[in-house]
Amino acid sequence: MIHPIPTSLRQTAAITLAFRFLLAGLLLAQFESCLFAQAVPPAASTEATDAAAKPVSVPTESWSSAPPNGDEEKIVEMSPFTITADRSVGYAATQSLSCTRLNTEIKDIGSSITEMTIDFLKDINALSFQDAVSYAPGTTSYLYDINDRDGNRALGGTYYMVRGMGTYGMARDFFRTTIPLDTYNTERLSFARGANSVLYGIADPTGLVITSLAKPNLQRDRVTLSGDWSTYGVHRVTLDANTSAKHRLFRRDMPAGIRFVTFDEERPKFLKPDRHEQRRYYVAGAIQPWEGASVRLNYENVKLDQTGSRMYAPYDAISAWQAAGSNYVEAPGGAMPAGVVRLSDSTKRTVVVMGSDGEPQYAFSSLGMGRVAYAAAPTGVDTARFNGRVSLQDYSLYPANDVNFLGLNNSGQTLRGHASTIIFEQLIGRNFAFELGVADEKTSIYTVSPISSAYYLAVDVNKLLPNGEPNPYVGVPYFDYTRGATDAVATVKDYRATLTYNLDLRRGKGRLGKFLGRHRFAALAERYESTNSQDQLYEVNATPLPGFPSAITASSGGNYLSRRTYVGVGSSGYTADSTRQIRSFGTIAATPVDAGVVNSRMGIFSPLNSKTVTESALLAVQSFMADEHIVFTGGMRWDTQDLYNADTWRHPETNEFASWREMPLPGSPTQTDSGRTGTLGVVWHINRYFSLSWNKSENFQPPAGGIRTVFGTPLPASKGKTEDIGFKFRFREDRISGNITYFEAFRTNESDQGLRGSNAERIDAIWDAINPDMKVNDLTWRDTRDYRTQGYEFQITLNPTPALRISANLTQLKTEKSNILPFTRAYLEKHEGLWTSPENIDLATTYDVNGQSRTVGQVLQYIKNSNENNLRTAGELSQGLNEWMANLVGNYTFQSGVLKGFGAGVAQQWRSSPVLGYEYLPLVDAETGQTNYYPDIDHPLYGKDWWNTNIWFNYDRLIFKRKVRWQVKLSVSNLLDRRTYDTERGIDSATGENVMLRYRFITPRTFTISTSFQY
Repeated sequence: MIHPIPTSLRQTAAITLAFRFLLAGLLLAQFESCLFAQAVPPAASTEATDAAAKPVSVPTESWSSAPPNGDEEKIVEMSPFTITADRSVGYAATQSLSCTRLNTEIKDIGSSITEMTIDFLKDINALSFQDAVSYAPGTTSYLYDINDRDGNRALGGTYYMVRGMGTYGMARDFFRTTIPLDTYNTERLSFARGANSVLYGIADPTGLVITSLAKPNLQRDRVTLSGDWSTYGVHRVTLDANTSAKHRLFRRDMPAGIRFVTFDEERPKFLKPDRHEQRRYYVAGAIQPWEGASVRLNYENVKLDQTGSRMYAPYDAISAWQAAGSNYVEAPGGAMPAGVVRLSDSTKRTVVVMGSDGEPQYAFSSLGMGRVAYAAAPTGVDTARFNGRVSLQDYSLYPANDVNFLGLNNSGQTLRGHASTIIFEQLIGRNFAFELGVADEKTSIYTVSPISSAYYLAVDVNKLLPNGEPNPYVGVPYFDYTRGATDAVATVKDYRATLTYNLDLRRGKGRLGKFLGRHRFAALAERYESTNSQDQLYEVNATPLPGFPSAITASSGGNYLSRRTYVGVGSSGYTADSTRQIRSFGTIAATPVDAGVVNSRMGIFSPLNSKTVTESALLAVQSFMADEHIVFTGGMRWDTQDLYNADTWRHPETNEFASWREMPLPGSPTQTDSGRTGTLGVVWHINRYFSLSWNKSENFQPPAGGIRTVFGTPLPASKGKTEDIGFKFRFREDRISGNITYFEAFRTNESDQGLRGSNAERIDAIWDAINPDMKVNDLTWRDTRDYRTQGYEFQITLNPTPALRISANLTQLKTEKSNILPFTRAYLEKHEGLWTSPENIDLATTYDVNGQSRTVGQVLQYIKNSNENNLRTAGELSQGLNEWMANLVGNYTFQSGVLKGFGAGVAQQWRSSPVLGYEYLPLVDAETGQTNYYPDIDHPLYGKDWWNTNIWFNYDRLIFKRKVRWQVKLSVSNLLDRRTYDTERGIDSATGENVMLRYRFITPRTFTISTSFQY
């Protein structure tokens, strides 16, 4: 049965949709004004209700906006380093640390931030960071999302996109982390967009997400048990217990508290088989040993086992064979019929046929065997990228919308890790406070993934096995793959000290004092140490057949094993037992094959052992002047990074790489980078309702060690710059607040592989003919490119009544590439004159095409053609990026009457049609006559716009003599049951049609029941 994907869809006007979201929010606000108009202050939210579960803050001087007078004022004491959740109402957070790491009113912050409160996270049913990230302005998830165009992030880190550029930036209480975040121990998520160097100097320039970890309650005990059950076998059970006490110390009661949170989760995707099992526990403690002092510490342990299923259909390697006549290979080694090519010719590999129980059935040599030819991409499509890479659409060949094809191919990950922090805060006198913090983190990750041919569904065309026996699977579809693995260990130690000083010039100085205002100064010193060690592993045969290489070498993968899974034949098809394969990462033991045996092992390739030490210093100031109408924020940061890279080496007996465990780190840095960055911002409060804001920030990120340009020089650091210009508003005692921001974001010197690969070999081939001493030799050199994003962000939060809360945002942005391959261009300009001189241009080189040697001039033309095709991508919009993004979340809960305690809500998301590719123009190679195609950036190809609707119904009441709070909720995700989404498109120049090349599956409509009991 054929399930075609529509090739066109009427695009909805973005401006009209923007007004829809804005109008919806305004109408809801007017509706509540008419229906619930009453002078009632907003009720405490879930976050506010749980304020008792927060620690007593460190006493410091409060920053009251009211000017001092002659009377003695009551000082409201709070820590400058922490946020108290009781200042949040519903979706509205009034304070943030995402400016200078000091507690600041959001209205006084000029940079672009978004705070997600615990109420918001619960309403959108965000169990993980990836569930929440796409609800922030200009920020989208990559994992499991429509933006994951290739599925390549299926087992990667916490990768997401901010303002059109990708990042891994994550932090736990401002300590950078690589452990995936989860909301089970999260009180708030803060999205700080832009290159704010005050928060981080060495980091990705797009921004940072900070999770505020759960803190113990020092005043009362509490136990909460909750559970979530969803469609497709998802379940999650969480226990949150808190105890408090007071101890006598030096004739003083010393408050203390301990909080323990743990959960167990299974969260597979709907494509089976799949596995996502997670178990964590988190312990946090707090104590106030003496007046003005606080000690907080926490520890988290993580166990995560998952498969890397990719939510798109496999490539079609069958239809082209059928179109050629469905021909078979009669005997190994003979002539290949139409539509069939050799499975292996010059490279010998062993193919192991896997059974449904995850054990090998038999194995054979690939030499002389045939396979189907992959389908060609439509004429006029970038053949280098899309040749054969077209999604399967005939579900009769394979149940693509029900089965995770990579789950059967041993794609999985095991993560074990822990993280801990200790923070000490102390008030010194009236105006000084300091914080000392230490973080320790360690993770070990073992990842197994198919690395070759795993994404193609082919058919076995061989009637005989190499030994002459009949092939039991002739004519049966299969997946064929080589298995690779990464064995990685990472450690982090972070030490920081922060000192703040409050200077108040208002007291006793009348009007002059009001103008001079008050000021906060901060100084920070930090040392960050991280080690990253990993072995790249490939499965090889430890007992190879005669003529097969016995070890992995730099230039040969001829001893790699290929595993094969046949589809739909008896017990070897997609059965429940097939899940055993995704749980077994073991090697294959002694299996007979031809005249030998298969006994697999994981051979090491490209090991890495590195250490990074970053030392940072920061000075920042925040000034509130002109009777609090002008707020100035400025900071300067100095960062120095030392990189220690261990040298790789090979065992002389086997010529194989040594493990990273055998590679000692050097005693001195192999590379040092330093930079000075700054942040400057101003907010002008025109009146109590409206404000103007401006902020400009920068930061930088050195490249990974050992990466060099074609000149042999280190790749320059990637630099980020952002500028935000905004308009803020707030009404009804801040129960309605929001902002409109125009932004520009720049990322320079982003690493680009450029002309690596065959072109790097061509350059060395030219030097072989002219002057071998000038060879580059290092074929891993890289180049750079720049990105520029500009756009607008609108966000609004409404908590107009105790019953109603609304959050909405709208983003418009475009991201373009520029300054492509500057080092390569400079290198070619420098040497082209020598290469094209009369004595050199006709010299024969070692480079050949179809067995024919090419001259210097011919090889240079290949390089120039490839370089020109790369340069033509300048000005391209980032593919897969949605220019318009909008989110609307609202919840209404009845406060009285027969429906008291009942509530309902909706979360609506929309993304405009993304650019999925470009029309391609022909370019004829003067030397070979071959026609290549390059993108025409003036004619982009758009996909379909995307809608997602989630709804929920909840009930909340006190039971057991009002001692237990019971909550129950029914959520429906993807209400409209959208199933697929286009990710690649191209123009078939033969027909002129805009054709779909690949699509992704979207999780179908999902029902979730959640309940909790709090005592």
